[in-house]
Amino acid sequence: MKGWVKITLLFLVMTALGMTAGYLSVSMGGMLMGDTAASPSALPMDSTVEDIPDDLHATPTPSPPPAEPQFTEGYFVQESGGEVCVFRTTEQGERVFSHKLNVSLSGLRAEDRQRFAEGFTVANKEELARLTEDFTS
Repeated sequence: MKGWVKITLLFLVMTALGMTAGYLSVSMGGMLMGDTAASPSALPMDSTVEDIPDDLHATPTPSPPPAEPQFTEGYFVQESGGEVCVFRTTEQGERVFSHKLNVSLSGLRAEDRQRFAEGFTVANKEELARLTEDFTS
């Protein structure tokens, strides 16, 4: 045989042996290399999850709960789709739907209907309660 063929065959055989030894080392938990602590598969067959030290357990990082929006003091009242809706305003200026008022817009004066259509701010709960009483009774 020619010299380069012998070298190539020798290289392939050595590579195959090296890969086999590496595979066996990993699959047997490192025992071929004398490293019995390197792999969880080196644990005795009757081991349970409780036998694994606490520092090796995977612990998920808890995600913080979503922040509740912080609302300003007042309310915003506006007609939407033929109904009177009440919105809270967040500290960032976003309006968040709160509830509907049982107000019949058809029985209101034109000025009041226009006011509800444009929307307006109510300073606090007491003022909102007065508004509700005035337009629902």
